[in-house]
Amino acid sequence: MSGTKSAHISSEQKTRLISFMQENKELLEGKFTKNFTFKTAQNLWNRAAEELNSIPGARKDWKQWRKTWQDLKAKTKSKKADMIKESKKTGGGPPPEDLDSGEEKIIQIIGNTVIEGQDVPESTIRFNWDGDSSSQLPAELLEPTEEQVEEKKKERILPEEKPQFSRKRKARPAERLDKSLKASEQLVKLTTEKNKMKGKYYEKKNSFIGAASKGQRRNRRIAENNR
Repeated sequence: MSGTKSAHISSEQKTRLISFMQENKELLEGKFTKNFTFKTAQNLWNRAAEELNSIPGARKDWKQWRKTWQDLKAKTKSKKADMIKESKKTGGGPPPEDLDSGEEKIIQIIGNTVIEGQDVPESTIRFNWDGDSSSQLPAELLEPTEEQVEEKKKERILPEEKPQFSRKRKARPAERLDKSLKASEQLVKLTTEKNKMKGKYYEKKNSFIGAASKGQRRNRRIAENNR
């Protein structure tokens, strides 16, 4: 996309982005279906970028608009959580700022949010069909759920397990003798087979030499008779 990209979105762009996500909830989470493919999701994000860039304000590609949506959602969730916490306190301090109309719509889109610091999973839309149900949409096209975010936070790197080395038992004298005898027998067997092969080789060689000698003598006699 040509031109300078602005990071500050206008209120009109914010309103359209929220409406777009409300109209296309399948982008929040889901699986490929016959009617919702990778190409469909990609086209939706590109369409969102085109619509938003046609409105006066920021200029971004589809990935940047997706990040803008994530930031709006996170800010709204945090604000809602603060409101809930403040409502449970007994007096003191100014009341928290209420959600605006756009933030209220975001809450409706993502479902239940943070309550007293504990995340309640957002409502999600899952898709299944007779095809490969494991075909998840690419991460860059999907909105992660709060449940998935929390799972990531809980992940810990487990300590690497050290390999267990077993001590080799020392062979007993009888076992060592038995191994030596077997090795000797094997050596004798190999030597015998080698000698047999060598004997056959020389036997064939001598047979060939004898045949050649006979042929030479026969040729000499024929030559002498022809003189």
